[in-house]
Amino acid sequence: MRVWGVCFVLFFGAAELYQWMQGLTLPLPFFIALGGLLAIASNADRWHIIHRPVSSAPPIAPPEPQPAPLTAAPNPVSFTIRKRQSVILPVLNPEKGA
Repeated sequence: MRVWGVCFVLFFGAAELYQWMQGLTLPLPFFIALGGLLAIASNADRWHIIHRPVSSAPPIAPPEPQPAPLTAAPNPVSFTIRKRQSVILPVLNPEKGA
């Protein structure tokens, strides 16, 4: 019997809340501010400012790998840059047929 009573109270409360919300009008800036807060809250896990380690010491970064020393190529590749040559394509005469 308690379940029925709890369900009745919950559904009655939901119906009254729904009727009250229908009469409520909010200005546009309110919705814009709520949208901005929703965007911030949904992307909070991407910010490193919020998720700091518990210790006060900064995190230790792994050492960067050293680049390999530069060596001269045994046979350098060389080529010549030339101007572009124009190509003239023959025009098909539609009167003769292709």
